[in-house]
This record gives sequence, structure tokens and C-alpha cells, in this order.
Amino acid sequence: MTTIAQILMAHGDARVSIAYRAALEPHGFRVALAPDGPAAVAQMARRRYELLLVDLHLDGCDVPGLVQELRQSEGAPEVMVIEPEENVFSPSVIEVLRLGAYDVVSAEASAAEILLRTERAIASQRRNREFWLLKREAARTPAAGPVIQASPEIQRVLSKLATVAPAKAAVLLLGETGTGKGLMAKTLHRLSGRDPFVPVNCGAFQESLFESELFGYRRGAFTGATENRAGLFEAADGGTLFLDEIGELKLPLQAKLLQVLDSGEVRPVGGTSARAVDVRLVAATNVDLEAEVNAGRFRRDLFFRLNVVAIRLPSLRERPEDIPLLLEHYVRRFHVAGSPPKRFSAAALDQLEAYAWPGNVRELANLVETACLLTPGPVIDVADLPFAPRALPPRVEGSEDEVLSLHEVERRHILRVFESNLGHRGQTARQLGIDVKTLGRKLRSYGVKSEPFSGSTGQTAPNRTN
Repeated sequence: MTTIAQILMAHGDARVSIAYRAALEPHGFRVALAPDGPAAVAQMARRRYELLLVDLHLDGCDVPGLVQELRQSEGAPEVMVIEPEENVFSPSVIEVLRLGAYDVVSAEASAAEILLRTERAIASQRRNREFWLLKREAARTPAAGPVIQASPEIQRVLSKLATVAPAKAAVLLLGETGTGKGLMAKTLHRLSGRDPFVPVNCGAFQESLFESELFGYRRGAFTGATENRAGLFEAADGGTLFLDEIGELKLPLQAKLLQVLDSGEVRPVGGTSARAVDVRLVAATNVDLEAEVNAGRFRRDLFFRLNVVAIRLPSLRERPEDIPLLLEHYVRRFHVAGSPPKRFSAAALDQLEAYAWPGNVRELANLVETACLLTPGPVIDVADLPFAPRALPPRVEGSEDEVLSLHEVERRHILRVFESNLGHRGQTARQLGIDVKTLGRKLRSYGVKSEPFSGSTGQTAPNRTN
């Protein structure tokens, strides 16, 4: 393990406890011992542990109840249950695993097996702790809102952010406009423990002013420079500099930015000396930087410096599970004081879940804000939607020589196979080589509504809104 892990060994047999401690402590683990339930609870109240190794039949302790309680607590330790070899598949062990215990290990396990299982459990606990931290930290950003993370796609993004946050490596956030790159940059910054956070929109400055804004200037450097002024790199010293829309940066400025990243020093416009800065760089773009490099509009060496860790944010079409949660969040956020709480009707939800959301989360937030302002009653119905997203754009087959994106090629192929099977999801999924849940998610993103096909007669073809 990279850092020392605290473990509590709660077992009534001193020989088992000593054997486990002997297997773990030479590898950097600190193992505290508790002979019974009250002693274990008392020790957990005094110190935070990352792993609880516990006898399933520990005196004075309802182990299944304890496991269930710990699963609901922030930063709780993982639990590994210890049982004799002959009992590791007993009904009581299966039940405690169902309630949330991480693993079961034999009381007679070898030192190598104890070490391996312990390392896996500690890694799992640290991932869980990172998710708790992400939820808490993101919730402290009211202007941007919390990170809605029901979908596996966004959970993978959050896990990667938590993994790279302690490092100083540059991070490149990729994704369509409105996917939340700014929010993810703030989340990464808060997890890093650095300060301050300085955001810069690379497309908002004139080229002639951007260099002085980024690097600062000295008095007399140009007309109007009446005093020395620190730039944004110096303002972000010790913290995070977030360069949004990095693809908009012009080539001459790309060269100057690369020089700072290589040297770790900034020299103000008109200055003669450079100053070292400690800055963690996070960049974001909605353009294909590799294509820009190939077209000669973006420096290849700068791309490599920015692309140390690349994280792609999924579009809202790729995370349909989050749409109801996002709608609920923004309804609460945009509630007008003095008016009744709002909610979407089932018909409106159907329309919103079928929509393609080309503007992603930003578009959804704008829609909810408008609907909350203009809907007089408590229920937002289809007629109250400000621009009625009733369907995806019409499906156009196109000519043979039409150049299509991979996403569009996939969409058309899935819909053809789906229609050829008369809406039978299971058969369609088997032919495509994907699972039914993945197929359902893709169909929803295409605006397709259909009932599960049972194979009985009289089944109608799917209702495709596009």
C-alpha cells in the first residue's frame, strides 16, 4: 500500500488475531485488536479504520446489523468476515455478504492470502471514501450544482478525477458543450487540496491582451501599462489554473504557454526576469485537438503537455439515467419563492427523456429554469415546455457517399436491427452482441419507445420518434 492503513481485528480467538497481525504488520499495516463486540465498537468510536476484520460470531456483537449500519456511513471501513474453512459458504456468510460485507476469509488462510485480500479490501474502501468526498465537495458548489452520478459513465469520470487529484499532472477535460467540464474542473481542484482556483476562458480575450492577462506586465510595457500587474499564472500560484476552451488559443500564444509549462516560470510582458510558479493546469475543450494538431492549428508538443491525463465527459445522451435526477435537482434550484413546488408530469418526463439534448446539461438547466418561471401551476406538462423537445431530429438515411460520424453509423445500424426484429429487445441485443440494458439505454437516447417484446402474436413494431 502507498500509505499506512489502519485495521481493526475483532476476534475472540487470540491465536487467530495474532496470526493475522503477523501476516499484515510487516507490510506496513497497523492492526489493532479487539476481543469482543463492545471493545470493537469502542475502538471504532475513537479511531477511523479502513478495514474491519471480524469474527462472524463475535461475542457481544450483531455482526450482520453492524455491517448494514456501516454501509450507510460516510468513510466507513470495509468489512471482511472471518470464518472457519468449512463455513465460508454457509447461509450466514452469504447473508452478511448480501448486507454489504466486502469479503469472507478463512480463519486458517495463509499469510499470502490474508495479505492479498486485505490489500483489495483497503483499495475498495479508499475508492468508496473518494466517492463520499466527491459528493460532499461537489455539493459545496451551489453555482454549478452537485455532480449527479447515477449513471456508470459519470461514476467512471468521478473515480478517475479522485485518482488523479492528489498529483500535479496536467488534466485535459474533453466533451461536448454543456457537459459540465467547468464543474468537473472545480471538483478536481477541491479534491486536490490546492488553493486558489483561477478559471480562464481562452476564447473570451483578444489575442493582443491575452498574453498580458496570462503572464502579467510591467509598467511601461505598452500604452496604458501605468503600473506593474501580476498575471493569471501568478494569481494561481499554489493552486489550479483552469484554461477553458483551450482549442481557441492562437498559435503564437500556444508557444508562450508551452514555454511556461516547460520551465515552470513566467516572465511578465516588458519584464526582464522570470518568476517560478507552482500551478496545476487543467484544460478543457469541445473540439478534437488531435484533428487540430493534424490541421496545423494546434501545436503537437503543447497537446502532449496538456494530454497527460485525458478525461472524456459523456454527453447527456450517454447518461439517460441521470435525466430525471437532473430535472429534480434543477426544479429545486430554480424554485420561485412563494410559489408552489413544481414537478414534471409523466408525459413531460417522457418527452424530456426521449429528447437528444444537443446542449447537454446546460440546455436542460435552461429549460427547467424557464418552465419554473412560466408555468402557473404546480405541474409542468408538455404544453409548458418552453421549446417542446418532442422528438429527435428526423432520421435521414442519406446517400452512399455521405460522410457519417461513428455515432450516427451506430445509431442507424441499431435501429435497422431493432426494426427487423419487430422491437424484440432480447433478440436485437443478441444480434448486436450487447446486453439488453445497454441496448435500452441507447434506444432511449435515440428517442425510441417500445414495450418489452415477449414473442407473442400481435406484437406491434416499436414506436420510433425519429
